Amino acid sequence: MNVPDVSSWTKVVVRNLPTSLTRSDFVDSVEKFADKIDWMYFSTGTACALKKLQSTVAYLNFKSPADLPEFYQHYEGHAFLDQKGMKYCATVEYAPFQRVPKVRKPTPDQRAGTILQDPDYLAFVEKLHQVVEQLPSAAIQLDRREAQARLENSTSKPMYSALI
Repeated sequence: MNVPDVSSWTKVVVRNLPTSLTRSDFVDSVEKFADKIDWMYFSTGTACALKKLQSTVAYLNFKSPADLPEFYQHYEGHAFLDQKGMKYCATVEYAPFQRVPKVRKPTPDQRAGTILQDPDYLAFVEKLHQVVEQLPSAAIQLDRREAQARLENSTSKPMYSALI
């Protein structure tokens, strides 16, 4: 069986934290080690009655493997009380996956600030500023159509009117 060499591992997972624990409360509890931690991920657990209880978990990456024994001695078994008075004892163990996500700088948008040169936008603005011909109201249009229909009816029956 191949046993990994953990002497260079720097990432740990803190488990069995109460679901009511907030990120700020957790950060306050590890404040002593803040200068030794270079990355942290905090995942709040669920306390829904319909789902399985999932405790809160925190992942920490230390700058040096030499900092881990001190953190372990201080934080292993650290007791937390939730709102209902239940006691949670934190456990510290090596994270199974030691890689840490890269912090990526946001890439600037190449099209930022170019809308005033965009031909589609300029055509849209031009169309907005054009004067729109207003159509007559529906009542006026109806009167016109009725007058047109009366005119067509009176001119289309010349033969019948002469016989009557």
